[in-house]
Amino acid sequence: MRALVNHVTGGCKRYTMLLRGASVAETQTMRALDHVGGDAPGSFRAAADEMMAAFPEPGALSCTVHHPAGDRPGLVLAGMRVVEFAVHG
Repeated sequence: MRALVNHVTGGCKRYTMLLRGASVAETQTMRALDHVGGDAPGSFRAAADEMMAAFPEPGALSCTVHHPAGDRPGLVLAGMRVVEFAVHG
């Protein structure tokens, strides 16, 4: 269960980074980190809140993000995150 929470929490952090212009290489370094720490719910909430604040930033939905699966608009990234939460929920 911890690995799943870490994966979803790390995904929130990576998507925030992508929306703010990070490269694939920068986001990939995040995969090996522990994003949960000693407070799984709090860590997830903080990462999810930051990600949710990044999507409505000016230009976020129309910018091109450099996702590991290929470049795409921020709006598509939002849809991908919805699917990720549905799959892992």
